[in-house]
Amino acid sequence: MRTVEEPEPLRRALQLGLDQRYADAILVLKEYLTAHPNSSLGWRRLAGAFLGAGEPEEAEQAAGRAVAHAPNDPVAHRMLGVALFYGGKAGPAADSANQAIDLDPTDPESHALLAYALLQDPRSWSRARAEARQAVALGPHNRAALDVRARVRRLRLAGIAVFAYAVSTAIAFVLLAVAGIVLLGGSTPGIWYLVAPGAAMAAVAGAAVLTLRRDREPGDSLVVRGAVPSARLGYLEAAAACLLAGAATALSAIGAGAQKSTQLGMAVLAALLTALVYGSAMQRARHPETAES
Repeated sequence: MRTVEEPEPLRRALQLGLDQRYADAILVLKEYLTAHPNSSLGWRRLAGAFLGAGEPEEAEQAAGRAVAHAPNDPVAHRMLGVALFYGGKAGPAADSANQAIDLDPTDPESHALLAYALLQDPRSWSRARAEARQAVALGPHNRAALDVRARVRRLRLAGIAVFAYAVSTAIAFVLLAVAGIVLLGGSTPGIWYLVAPGAAMAAVAGAAVLTLRRDREPGDSLVVRGAVPSARLGYLEAAAACLLAGAATALSAIGAGAQKSTQLGMAVLAALLTALVYGSAMQRARHPETAES
């Protein structure tokens, strides 16, 4: 069975794209599409060239034309999804990825794209993890699949690290204050045994968050570009962190023999410190190192 050979302009444009000469590829493709406006492959390849040139809106329009001329082509739908994702439209990108998967359930890059889009909404993280696993199962060596799986893992680790960082840092600071109560007449010198572990926990968790700031390596993926949050924990986790820090500090103040007003004040201080540290840690995790694709 003979395979249909691609027209020379399309082959030349593909090579130009591989050489990262996107402007030249765009010129070649536009000229070709002027004479062959119904070529879905031409529009699809033009969308890829626009993406390489950093023009997602133009890429979206070109990919839309590719889908219009070949509505049953899963690659065209995936290309449209990538263009939408680059343009900051995660919801429509997920819709396009789902359409591509319906047409070709075995394509790992469509599953990877869907996982990327779902990761933009914390409520969809469970499904994003499942799509990432499916992408790797279908393409064990596919770069996009491997990258999104690594990203999902970092999200989970970053969430744990931010939570621990906020709680332990607040406890460590307040326990130092409780230790001061002991020095000023508190009845339980044993509180000192709590200060060192609290400080150590803060240091370890802080190091974990700083390590997780690095979100990706240059050239990791053909799908994602720019900064993507490393962690997005919600108000429930923040409230739990504040309550935990407050309770631990109150118990420590009780053990130190502090008055009830001091116990309450220390607990409130711990909760406030936790909120501040939590916010600071989230800012660190939310602005990872960026890289151009």
